[in-house]
Amino acid sequence: MLPLLLAGAVLCGCGKPAVPAPAAAPRPEIDPERGHLLHAQPRLATVKVWLGREEMIAEVARARVEIATGMMYRTNMLENEAMLFVFPDAEIGPKNFYMRNCVVPLSAAYITPDGTIAEIIDLQRG
Repeated sequence: MLPLLLAGAVLCGCGKPAVPAPAAAPRPEIDPERGHLLHAQPRLATVKVWLGREEMIAEVARARVEIATGMMYRTNMLENEAMLFVFPDAEIGPKNFYMRNCVVPLSAAYITPDGTIAEIIDLQRG
Protein backbone atom coordinates (compact mmCIF):
# COMPACT_ATOMS: atom_id res chain seq x y z
CA MET A 1 0.00 0.00 0.00
CA LEU A 2 2.90 2.36 0.65
CA PRO A 3 3.99 2.61 -3.04
CA LEU A 4 0.49 3.84 -3.99
CA LEU A 5 0.52 6.58 -1.37
CA LEU A 6 3.90 7.82 -2.53
CA ALA A 7 2.81 7.77 -6.17
CA GLY A 8 -0.35 9.68 -5.24
CA ALA A 9 1.67 12.33 -3.47
CA VAL A 10 3.97 12.71 -6.47
CA LEU A 11 1.08 12.90 -8.96
CA CYS A 12 -0.79 15.51 -6.89
CA GLY A 13 2.22 17.77 -7.03
CA CYS A 14 2.35 17.71 -10.84
CA GLY A 15 -0.67 19.98 -11.47
CA LYS A 16 -0.52 23.64 -12.43
CA PRO A 17 2.74 25.45 -11.82
CA ALA A 18 2.77 27.37 -8.57
CA VAL A 19 2.11 31.09 -8.82
CA PRO A 20 5.05 32.93 -7.30
CA ALA A 21 4.20 35.10 -4.32
CA PRO A 22 4.69 38.82 -4.87
CA ALA A 23 8.16 39.88 -3.77
CA ALA A 24 8.24 41.84 -0.54
CA ALA A 25 9.85 45.25 -0.73
CA PRO A 26 13.48 44.89 0.32
CA ARG A 27 14.14 46.11 3.84
CA PRO A 28 16.56 49.03 3.82
CA GLU A 29 20.00 48.08 5.05
CA ILE A 30 20.90 51.58 6.31
CA ASP A 31 18.82 54.07 8.31
CA PRO A 32 18.16 56.82 5.73
CA GLU A 33 18.15 59.57 8.38
CA ARG A 34 21.11 58.64 10.58
CA GLY A 35 23.27 56.55 8.23
CA HIS A 36 23.77 53.51 10.49
CA LEU A 37 23.06 49.86 9.73
CA LEU A 38 19.73 48.49 10.94
CA HIS A 39 21.46 45.45 12.45
CA ALA A 40 24.73 44.67 14.18
CA GLN A 41 27.65 45.15 11.87
CA PRO A 42 30.04 42.26 11.30
CA ARG A 43 33.21 42.29 13.37
CA LEU A 44 35.59 44.89 11.95
CA ALA A 45 39.36 44.55 11.45
CA THR A 46 41.17 44.67 14.78
CA VAL A 47 44.38 46.03 16.27
CA LYS A 48 46.01 45.45 19.65
CA VAL A 49 46.03 48.43 21.99
CA TRP A 50 47.79 48.67 25.33
CA LEU A 51 46.55 50.70 28.28
CA GLY A 52 49.52 50.47 30.57
CA ARG A 53 50.02 46.71 30.97
CA GLU A 54 46.51 45.82 29.84
CA GLU A 55 46.17 44.54 26.28
CA MET A 56 42.93 45.25 24.45
CA ILE A 57 41.64 44.10 21.09
CA ALA A 58 40.08 47.07 19.31
CA GLU A 59 37.92 46.97 16.21
CA VAL A 60 38.69 49.87 13.89
CA ALA A 61 35.71 51.83 12.50
CA ARG A 62 36.79 54.04 9.59
CA ALA A 63 33.94 54.16 7.07
CA ARG A 64 30.99 56.49 7.77
CA VAL A 65 28.52 53.61 8.19
CA GLU A 66 30.93 51.75 10.52
CA ILE A 67 31.33 54.84 12.70
CA ALA A 68 27.59 55.58 12.70
CA THR A 69 26.73 51.97 13.62
CA GLY A 70 29.45 51.45 16.23
CA MET A 71 28.32 48.91 18.84
CA MET A 72 24.60 49.13 17.98
CA TYR A 73 22.61 45.91 18.21
CA ARG A 74 25.49 43.95 19.71
CA THR A 75 24.49 42.00 22.78
CA ASN A 76 27.86 41.45 24.45
CA MET A 77 31.38 42.76 24.60
CA LEU A 78 34.33 41.24 26.44
CA GLU A 79 36.10 43.35 29.04
CA ASN A 80 39.29 43.55 26.94
CA GLU A 81 37.49 44.63 23.75
CA ALA A 82 37.11 48.13 22.35
CA MET A 83 36.23 50.00 19.18
CA LEU A 84 38.34 52.80 17.75
CA PHE A 85 36.63 55.46 15.65
CA VAL A 86 39.07 56.97 13.17
CA PHE A 87 38.12 60.36 11.74
CA PRO A 88 39.76 62.23 8.86
CA ASP A 89 42.18 65.02 9.88
CA ALA A 90 39.64 67.63 8.73
CA GLU A 91 37.21 66.32 11.37
CA ILE A 92 39.54 66.21 14.37
CA GLY A 93 37.84 67.69 17.41
CA PRO A 94 35.05 66.99 19.90
CA LYS A 95 32.40 64.47 18.82
CA ASN A 96 29.00 63.47 20.09
CA PHE A 97 28.34 59.79 20.71
CA TYR A 98 25.10 58.16 21.79
CA MET A 99 23.82 54.79 23.02
CA ARG A 100 21.05 54.26 20.45
CA ASN A 101 20.16 50.56 20.02
CA CYS A 102 23.02 49.65 22.36
CA VAL A 103 22.48 47.34 25.33
CA VAL A 104 26.16 47.05 26.34
CA PRO A 105 27.41 49.66 28.85
CA LEU A 106 30.11 51.75 27.17
CA SER A 107 32.69 54.40 27.94
CA ALA A 108 34.22 56.73 25.39
CA ALA A 109 37.88 57.69 25.58
CA TYR A 110 39.09 60.69 23.60
CA ILE A 111 42.63 59.98 22.42
CA THR A 112 45.04 62.63 21.18
CA PRO A 113 47.14 62.04 18.02
CA ASP A 114 50.14 61.08 20.19
CA GLY A 115 48.11 58.31 21.89
CA THR A 116 47.39 60.08 25.19
CA ILE A 117 43.92 59.57 26.65
CA ALA A 118 42.56 63.09 27.08
CA GLU A 119 39.21 62.18 28.64
CA ILE A 120 37.03 59.17 29.45
CA ILE A 121 33.25 59.53 29.54
CA ASP A 122 30.83 56.85 30.74
CA LEU A 123 27.94 56.87 28.27
CA GLN A 124 24.43 56.65 29.65
CA ARG A 125 21.45 55.00 27.98
CA GLY A 126 18.75 57.54 27.38
